[in-house]
Amino acid sequence: MSEQPAMPLGLEVHETRVYYDPSTGKVLHVHQLVSTPGEPLSADRIDAEMKTFEDALRQRSADLDYLIVDVDELSRFGDGVAVDVQRKKLVQRSDP
Repeated sequence: MSEQPAMPLGLEVHETRVYYDPSTGKVLHVHQLVSTPGEPLSADRIDAEMKTFEDALRQRSADLDYLIVDVDELSRFGDGVAVDVQRKKLVQRSDP
């Protein structure tokens, strides 16, 4: 993964998910659900839209898990983000 998502200008981020390999902690994809500011999205609607994306992602990589993260937390790691699969937490990747 070479680029981190940025806060989209003029849009509201409702949720950011980091999808990863549960056996290695390697980050496979980062996905954000965004909308125009003030657009009412219920928790059920957010879950449904994220599930639709996850289903499509599983067609490419069936064995994955995800964390819901704060975009600011994610950006602190730059390109070197991984997931500690036991603690279910973002960590600095140890490989170069």
